[in-house]
This record gives sequence, structure tokens and C-alpha cells, in this order.
Amino acid sequence: KQWYQRRVAITAGEQDLKKEIKKLQRLRDQIKTWCASNEVKDKRILLEDRKLIETQMETFKVLERETKTKAYSKEALGLPAKIDPAEKERCEMREWLNDIIDQLNVEIDKVECDIETIKAQNKKEKSTDCDSALIPLL
Repeated sequence: KQWYQRRVAITAGEQDLKKEIKKLQRLRDQIKTWCASNEVKDKRILLEDRKLIETQMETFKVLERETKTKAYSKEALGLPAKIDPAEKERCEMREWLNDIIDQLNVEIDKVECDIETIKAQNKKEKSTDCDSALIPLL
């Protein structure tokens, strides 16, 4: 029963998309007619709108192709795995955090190296101070 309800919902969604594409096609044809007529002087805006409509139609065509591809067909199996946008964002955030952690670890190593260098210099200065203090006593 649930499968049937999902199928009906998908079919209704496909029908809505088909109605929208038909509407876009009509609008594109109307714009072409206006561009061909001599009544419109500035056709730049019409051409921009026509390109926008054609871009949306291409998007629809890609979407339609994806929805009609069978799950275990050769085409579908050859396609790269689709990643959920939320999962993609999590992966990007994880990579960014790992990069930041690596950078911070490098900074920590540099600071620790500087601290060790300063400690070594202080020990040398103390030992030379002690030696210089002992020399007059001899």
C-alpha cells in the first residue's frame, strides 16, 4: 500500500513537472515570435529571458533522465554514487576541521620547539654565569 502511495505521489510530481515544461516551451515560443517581429525594438531582454527558459528546460531534461534511469541498469551502475547534500556538507566540514587541526598541530610543534630552544639558551647562560662567578674565587 505504501509503495502504491509513493508511486502515485511520484507520478503526480512527474505530471506537475511535465506541465511546467510545457508552459516553458509555450513561453519560449512566444518570446521567439516577439523577437521575430519588428514591433519590439530592444530584444536583448527577450533573448536573456529565452536563455533563462532554455536553461531551466535543460535542467528539467537532466532531472527527467535521472528519474527514468532504472536503479540496476548499466547506466545507473556506471554512474558515481550520489551523495546527500547534508552528507556532502558534513564531509566538507569534517575535511575543513581536519585541516585546521593539522595546522594547529604544526603551530604547537613550532611553539614547543621554540620553548625548548629558549630553555637550552637559558641553561647555557646560567652555566656560563656560574663559571664566571667561580673563576674569581680561584
